[in-house]
Amino acid sequence: MLLLLILAAVLAVLPVVVARSRPVQLMRADLTEVLAACRARYEAARTAADTVEADAWQPPLQGVRRPHDPTCGPYRRRNMLAGARR
Repeated sequence: MLLLLILAAVLAVLPVVVARSRPVQLMRADLTEVLAACRARYEAARTAADTVEADAWQPPLQGVRRPHDPTCGPYRRRNMLAGARR
């Protein structure tokens, strides 16, 4: 019984520990940077053609374009660009 209680406590705390880890924080910062670049690109779009161009644009991460990173289109289709703006 005590073992189950300890296991439940560890499982309850584990997501908090993982969410605060450095790799997860770096990943969140990178995603925030990419989403901000995509938001700016869509906000500057004035026509449907501009939006199509923004869909196909691959935002750089820390100034570098990596070959397998997604373009802005999938972020828009998943409604990830509507989040809080900083």
